Amino acid sequence: MFDRKGHGVKKYRMYGWFFLVVMVVGIAMWQYPGFGGVGPFVTATGFARIKPHSAATMLTSGGNFVGVFTNGVGKNITLTANSVTISGDASCNATAFPLLVPAGSSFKVEAVTATACTIGTGVTAGEFYDITVSIPYEVVFDGVSTRKTENGIFRGPLE
Repeated sequence: MFDRKGHGVKKYRMYGWFFLVVMVVGIAMWQYPGFGGVGPFVTATGFARIKPHSAATMLTSGGNFVGVFTNGVGKNITLTANSVTISGDASCNATAFPLLVPAGSSFKVEAVTATACTIGTGVTAGEFYDITVSIPYEVVFDGVSTRKTENGIFRGPLE
């Protein structure tokens, strides 16, 4: 009599482990590029006050960089044209616009055509790149203007 109840618990526990393994394998396959999933995404780390939108960021093998960021400083910030620097697997100066960004608003950084980035050797289309993006800005606190720089790293597939 007790064997039947114990057997039922073991059976359902086994089904639970089976579904857990299937879910883990399914998620891994979904993230694997070229296996029917959406593939790898661009990831960003290190940005503290200026927040990047990873889904709106890309670097092409032609050196075109486009990124969208949100001002999370809490105050209006002023950017300087052509002052954003990109280094690592690609290097260039990028343009940010608009130059005056209200708190909570988004702005765009790009290096395209004439100002395109130079892609380092060893990184080709489809391979992962690592770039450091430095965004200098000016912010005014209680009438005092302060210059700051936001740094972060993007990692993603070269398009």
